[in-house]
Amino acid sequence: MPGESTLLDRLRKPPGPQRTVHQDTEALHDSVLVNLRRIFNTRQVQVATATDYGMPDLTDLPHAVPDSVETVRRAIQQGIAKYEPRLQGTRVTHIVEEDDPTILRFEITARLVIDGERQPVRYESVVNPAGRVRLRS
Repeated sequence: MPGESTLLDRLRKPPGPQRTVHQDTEALHDSVLVNLRRIFNTRQVQVATATDYGMPDLTDLPHAVPDSVETVRRAIQQGIAKYEPRLQGTRVTHIVEEDDPTILRFEITARLVIDGERQPVRYESVVNPAGRVRLRS
């Protein structure tokens, strides 16, 4: 169309002061949630280029309760710290599941950086006996 610059023109010319970028808060929350789900449901041996990406094999952990609780909590904490830098001040807390001790439930609290501001976020993760992690906000 006349008067519009091409993609290459826009890439060559740095943005002027009138151009600002504001992050879509909901889209950012969704993006973080998708990334966390990917991290938690990838086994560390599945990614050859980053052997520490993902979670350790969790299939035998429910049989090792309560020793497995700290192993999983630490893996969640370390995975977020390394592979989700948009979250800061992350805390992972075990929630005791009274009905089914083979299910490991964790609360994840953190601050999400949006447009330079830190907004509190909370996620809940559930590790089922098969080692699959379900995550919701």
